[in-house]
Amino acid sequence: MDLEKFRADIAELYKVKGWNTDWRWLTTGYFAESGELIQSIIKKEDKEVIAEEFADVMHYLLELMNTTCSDINLDEAFQKKIESNKVNKKKTTDEKGNVVLK
Repeated sequence: MDLEKFRADIAELYKVKGWNTDWRWLTTGYFAESGELIQSIIKKEDKEVIAEEFADVMHYLLELMNTTCSDINLDEAFQKKIESNKVNKKKTTDEKGNVVLK
C-alpha cells in the first residue's frame, strides 16, 4: 500500500466519522501522539505498542496533508525528498556525538 492510499483512507475515515479537520486541532493531536510515541520508546514498550503509536502519528500527519495541500501527490513528494537527501548534506552526529554534515 502506498502513502496516497493511506491518505485517501484517512480522509474517508474523517468524513464518515465527522472528525474535526481544523489544522490547529490536527497539529495538537499530532504533538500529543508524538509525545506518546516517544514515551513508548523510552519505556521500551512492546514493538506492537510502539508501532501503534507510530501509526497514530502518521494518522495525524496524513490528515494534515489532506487539509493543507490535498492536491500534492504524497508519494511523489516523498520520493522527491528522498532523492534530494541523497545529494544534500544534512546534520547528524558522528560516533562521538558531535554534530556533523553528511
